[in-house]
Order: sequence, then structure tokens, then C-alpha cells
Amino acid sequence: MCHTFLHFVTFSALPEEYQNIGPGKMFYDTGEDDPRRIKMWSTTRQCGLMQNAEHIYGDGTFRRPKMYCQHYIFYAEYMRKIFPCVHVLMKFRKQGDYEVVIRKLMEWIVSCYLRGRKGYRVIGSTNT
Repeated sequence: MCHTFLHFVTFSALPEEYQNIGPGKMFYDTGEDDPRRIKMWSTTRQCGLMQNAEHIYGDGTFRRPKMYCQHYIFYAEYMRKIFPCVHVLMKFRKQGDYEVVIRKLMEWIVSCYLRGRKGYRVIGSTNT
């Protein structure tokens, strides 16, 4: 299995051309004023992999930026290969924090599914 390691730098410190995570980007941030801040990012393509996955796995690491407690990654098993799909930075590791992450993940997967269906229109933004 191939592992991808991210070098963490705040987005504001990166030049603008490196801040784009790709087409169909999906980003969620509870906000810098939230003491339990959670950041999530993915793309519609990666969420599409998750909706078609045979299995979805999650793995957390404590190698992360100092202001966060955990870096959690959701992986999709698709066609006998494992793909990293959603990255999450969390300040805490309490049940309520994981519930916020799972709800947003499910919202993204459903949103990607509906975008691919004829006659359906997704109202609102996945960036909220």
C-alpha cells in the first residue's frame, strides 16, 4: 500500500496557486472561533469513490499540526485498491466531535450521489 504524507502549513501561509485542492473541491471548517474546531477536505471525485466503495476505513494519527489533536483519514476500497478520500483535522477526540465528522461525511457522499443523477439538483453549498 502506498502512503501519502502531508506537510501541514496553514492555508493562509501558502501561495494562492497551491491552496486549490482540485476540481470539485469540498471543504468544511467549523470556524476559528470554535474551541472544538474541525476541518475537513476532499473532492467530489473522492466522495464518489466512497459512495461506490466496497468498504470504507478510517484511521487517525497523532502526527498533525500543533493546534490540532488528531489527523483522521477516511479511505475507500474500490476495485481491490485503497484510496485516501477525506482528510479531517480535529482539536478533540470526543464522541460529539466524531458525530459531527460522520454527519458531514454522509452529507458529502449523498450530495455527490445526487449530483450524478438526472433530474436532481443540489441546493446549497457543501462548504458549510
